Amino acid sequence: MQSVQSYIELDESLFISKGSHRETYRHPQDENMCLKVVIPGSLERRRSKNRKWYKRLRSLSKFDETNKELPAYQEIERQGIQMTHIPKFYGMVDTNRGRGMLLELIQNEDGTRARSLRDHLDQAKDINRYEKPLLELGQYLIESALVIRDFSVRDLLVKEFRDGHLKMYVVDGFGGHTMIPLNRIRIFAHAAARRRVRRFFRNIAQRYPGLSALETKL
Repeated sequence: MQSVQSYIELDESLFISKGSHRETYRHPQDENMCLKVVIPGSLERRRSKNRKWYKRLRSLSKFDETNKELPAYQEIERQGIQMTHIPKFYGMVDTNRGRGMLLELIQNEDGTRARSLRDHLDQAKDINRYEKPLLELGQYLIESALVIRDFSVRDLLVKEFRDGHLKMYVVDGFGGHTMIPLNRIRIFAHAAARRRVRRFFRNIAQRYPGLSALETKL
């Protein structure tokens, strides 16, 4: 991983998106990078809303997705896995909004912001064009033995190329107990990745029947 700045100032003009736990900002000096930071108070809310009382006794760090993704990226780098369908990770950096992950910003070939798969599918006129890039993503995850914790159409970004072809990127849900240390045992990791991808494809087919053949083609 390359060296990064020690401190970055973020403001609202750089804001990209917001999830339930973290928000994403453009890098102020590099248009190809973004920063993912924890929303103030979100860890406390996640802990207090947990249905299992004993989990509400855990430290706040246990509810921080960043703490799950960091070991996952370290494992990806250790195994030499190509980051062809996940954003490249450049390191951690301090910001005025807390410590953040410095990541590759997934954009379309023309430089516009890549949209989520959910946005694409909800607005698609030809839903069949998403079958091939989804299968390519599935094969990548299985061959790389990457198990995604929370696999949903909201957590996939679709990169559009000028020639019309599409490429999927998983931008959330790395790490956790499903990846380390189990996924260091490759034979189990491949099987776990295949089960997770198939389950994801089944979930897609329930909402978008035009993609019902995905699982059978994997």
